[in-house]
Amino acid sequence: MATKSDMTFMKSDMALMKSDMTLMRSDMASLKSDMASMKSDMTLMKSDMTLMKSDMASLKSDVVSLKSDVVSLKSDVVSMKSDVVSMKSDLGSTKSDLASTKAELRAEMRAGFADAKRYTDVLFESLKDDIRIVADGVATIAAKLDKRA
Repeated sequence: MATKSDMTFMKSDMALMKSDMTLMRSDMASLKSDMASMKSDMTLMKSDMTLMKSDMASLKSDVVSLKSDVVSLKSDVVSMKSDVVSMKSDLGSTKSDLASTKAELRAEMRAGFADAKRYTDVLFESLKDDIRIVADGVATIAAKLDKRA
């Protein structure tokens, strides 16, 4: 049989156990509250993850679109480069044509000036002859007028 001191000791142990149980219940309630909070946080994170996945899909689509645009721009630049090379070639050809036309025009102008000079020389000769004839006529009239006077 248990003695009185054993019984007191057991009562004391029981009181400690009861106190420990109360603390454990309190801890369990706190853990339960923490778990509920964590569950709520997990739900929010799951929602955030879903949004992030959606955003990532949208970004991926945008990147694919940008890549397509870059490829298109690259093609345009290559085409423009080809056009510039073609224009440069055309410009060289045009420059050559202009130089040739310039030389032809100068030759034609020189020939035209030479023809105009010859024609002007002929006109001046004819004009000199006409002036001589008029001068001879004026001299003859002056001589006749001197004889009458």
